[in-house]
Amino acid sequence: APAISILKPGSRDYLKGAIDVNVSVSDNESGVNKAELYIDNITNSNLVANAAAIGENFIIQWATNKSHDGSRILLARVYDKVGNAKDSLETNVTIASGAVSIFGNNSISTSDNTVAVNFTSVDTSLEIITNQDISNASIMIAKYNSSLNSATAPAAPLRKYLVINASPEIGNNLSAAIIRVYYSDAEISAAGLDENTIRLYFYNETSTSWIK
Repeated sequence: APAISILKPGSRDYLKGAIDVNVSVSDNESGVNKAELYIDNITNSNLVANAAAIGENFIIQWATNKSHDGSRILLARVYDKVGNAKDSLETNVTIASGAVSIFGNNSISTSDNTVAVNFTSVDTSLEIITNQDISNASIMIAKYNSSLNSATAPAAPLRKYLVINASPEIGNNLSAAIIRVYYSDAEISAAGLDENTIRLYFYNETSTSWIK
């Protein structure tokens, strides 16, 4: 029977532009015929790439900019030479083709349940407080010039929209987080803003609304 797994990208990776998806396949009977790559679920409309299998490890090329940005699920399906099929486990990724910058840290550890992390390329820093010490966790941040959500966003003359994803080690143990977004005097002046009126909003996915 055929078997398949997605080796790369990894779970929680941010993807931008054209990428290679590394797939491992095997079949101990008739041999592998082909593999297919899907996004979100396995239907014909969600097929994004396919390839004839050569050996047990091969690459499927995928242009991520043809799929909309946001949290997505990657799945792969392999067929053997007599028509049997097997699906891979889900790989959760974030497509960020429209992001102006992306930054990640895959080695976050807390000491006394606290860690501060600077993401200078996206004008952000985070202070994370957990209910127990964690190690080798990850956070990825993508910065956009416009909102990804359908809900009407608050006026944002500074054009700083952030998508922040944390690994389960953080999410399952998070007590609090302080998010700081940095800006310059030149940005304030160019936007014609009064610095005292600047506010941070977050998008509540449950209520599909922006909260101050």
